[in-house]
Amino acid sequence: MDIMKAKALIGGLMGVVMVILTFAINSVIMHPLSDYILVLVFFMIYVPSLPLVVWLTGPQPKVYTKGISMFYSVEFIVWIVLFDTIMRLTG
Repeated sequence: MDIMKAKALIGGLMGVVMVILTFAINSVIMHPLSDYILVLVFFMIYVPSLPLVVWLTGPQPKVYTKGISMFYSVEFIVWIVLFDTIMRLTG
């Protein structure tokens, strides 16, 4: 699989994980602090997702650096769209 497609796929998966973490963290921690924690998790989740990308693409020389913006873009869009949809549907 191409690195960019793998990063987009894993970014979407991590966006779903961020939705789950958003509800979990907001239910436990007060609002201003939870925002800082979610932003930190958003940027740090790239590192644990790299083994999944390597598993999908195989070991390639640019697997760690190529497609970072693709990963974060897809992750952010999936996170915001799913979270906003759930919040609008549940009231």
